[in-house]
Amino acid sequence: MTCINFGNTIVCMEDESESDGLDLRTRKGQEEHVLRQIRDHGGFSISWVTENQKRAHAAQRLIDGGRIVRMPDEYPWCSYRIKEQTDLIKGGER
Repeated sequence: MTCINFGNTIVCMEDESESDGLDLRTRKGQEEHVLRQIRDHGGFSISWVTENQKRAHAAQRLIDGGRIVRMPDEYPWCSYRIKEQTDLIKGGER
């Protein structure tokens, strides 16, 4: 939870990582955050993924590991498809 002191008023907001149950301090949490973005929106913008270094590295690990596959898109949008577990076991693409 993040709290901001505005003089005599304190405003507290739940952090995104807390509401999602993710620990964004870990590699697994960062990778899941990127995967959720892809599930919810079909990809991400260059600005979003490079907003912080941990997120950029998480996306690169997912790409290098074959967990996500780039689809046709237009800059600055990066469209990705998540390879299903069966794809990863068979080693093929859908």
